Amino acid sequence: MAVERNSAAEWIKILAIVLVVITHAVPDAMNVEGYDNLSPTDNVNFFFIGLLSGTGLIGDVLFLTCSCWYLSGSNRGASVKKICYMIITVFIVSVIWLVTVLALGYDLSAGTIVRQIFPTLFQNNWYISYYLVFYAIHPLLNFLINRLDKLGHGILAGILFVHCYILMWITNTQLGVNKLLIFVAAYFAVSWIKRYAAAFTSSKKANIILCVCSVAAYLIFKTAINFIGLHTDYFDGKMLGYVHIYCPIILAFAVSLINLANMKHYINRGVNHVASLSMLIYIIHRNVLFATYIQPRYYEWVINSFGIEYLIPFIFLLAAILFAASFALGTLYKFTLGRAVNRLSEMIERLFMRAVKKYRRQKTGDPSGQ
Repeated sequence: MAVERNSAAEWIKILAIVLVVITHAVPDAMNVEGYDNLSPTDNVNFFFIGLLSGTGLIGDVLFLTCSCWYLSGSNRGASVKKICYMIITVFIVSVIWLVTVLALGYDLSAGTIVRQIFPTLFQNNWYISYYLVFYAIHPLLNFLINRLDKLGHGILAGILFVHCYILMWITNTQLGVNKLLIFVAAYFAVSWIKRYAAAFTSSKKANIILCVCSVAAYLIFKTAINFIGLHTDYFDGKMLGYVHIYCPIILAFAVSLINLANMKHYINRGVNHVASLSMLIYIIHRNVLFATYIQPRYYEWVINSFGIEYLIPFIFLLAAILFAASFALGTLYKFTLGRAVNRLSEMIERLFMRAVKKYRRQKTGDPSGQ
């Protein structure tokens, strides 16, 4: 029987997906003078929208930190079933979006269609693509961690942290494959804290202070680089980069939340159900075709009907609609197509394990295949 997850920690996933949905409700670009969520602005409304456009990256780090915390304490290997379920589900949702947009009469290029058919390969949902690789290699990371002592683990975690969360952050490095390295750096840092910083992880006062200070630091930092950017061209087009997933302030915030959540344990099936749909909500609400063809028309209507000054409430309205619709469709999928995908994933896992055992028998001569 599956163990019920701690609902206090599951709230972090809910917060994370809410932040991600809000970010994706923000228009990337509009035909409005002065609007650019990547550049400094002296418009208060545009600055606030810029804050909203970065909340999804906070949500991504929250998801990553939760995964690092629980996977680093697991003795199980990577689940072939889980990997298959995620890949197949992303494919199904992507194809449904493709059929929907084509049915609405949009003319799509051959390249766009191919990317929709192979969404994981082309990183249509970049976090999912990198998470799948990260999840697949996490047993190797645990293997290494289990063979390091406190000092060795700390040195390795420190080197990776300095490289990813200090140097890459300061230089505003273009991410690309570096995202996977950042995932690994977070894994070693979080696992070290979990293993060797019990006094800190169990201190409610210390983590509340860290949580409050990290939120304040984030807001001050965003405000400061926006102000400086108004007087220098260096920050033009780079505002979002400094608060990306390698921002140490966001990682500190995520660590404080997971520590605070672990201090309380209770089970609420409603909370756990919403949290269990986080991946589905993630991939349903955010699709390249929706963002490219449908969402811009929504904001054209908003600007033409109400004016730019009403943009912020309509961002929250769209976020609420996207969340509610994705939650409903995610629940429907989970109990219909999701069950079939789950059975298919189990079958693929059995076939995979059978092939592994056969290979081991041939390699070792051991009839058990161990």
